[in-house]
Amino acid sequence: MSVLVDHARRELELISETPEIIDVYLKVIQSFDELGMSGLSASVAIPTIMELLSLKNLSPLTDSPDEWAHHVENVWGGEGGIWQNRRNGEAFSMDGGKTYYLISDRTKNMNFFKAPNESAKMEVEEEMVAEENELPQPQPEVVETDTPLVELVEVEVKE
Repeated sequence: MSVLVDHARRELELISETPEIIDVYLKVIQSFDELGMSGLSASVAIPTIMELLSLKNLSPLTDSPDEWAHHVENVWGGEGGIWQNRRNGEAFSMDGGKTYYLISDRTKNMNFFKAPNESAKMEVEEEMVAEENELPQPQPEVVETDTPLVELVEVEVKE
């Protein structure tokens, strides 16, 4: 066994993980360890691997039609449907990817999407108010692409 695998086993046992789950984790850690990376190369690889395991995009999203899947009105429930990014499933757009919103970015404008019904919109707004008291509020950022916007959509930022 290697230092890395021994460390992982010990830590997993200390949190009372089941032997079956420990074996699963150790297979992944052993595979990584077999790459023989130095501390420097591992420090670069680990964040990239984490992003990929989290289904995140490594380069900026684009408005390429191949990158966006359209969910029709009867699936989304809202007028005109909605677009979801294939490279990052938490990215949604109302204009085919020219502008988009990340679901994890809930401190920004949740009203970017027109809720299919008013009660759903109210639930989202109530959740935002509860979270505003708990989370620091980052400044809104603009997501830009090289393709000019066909139509500007006014987005209200709730403060």
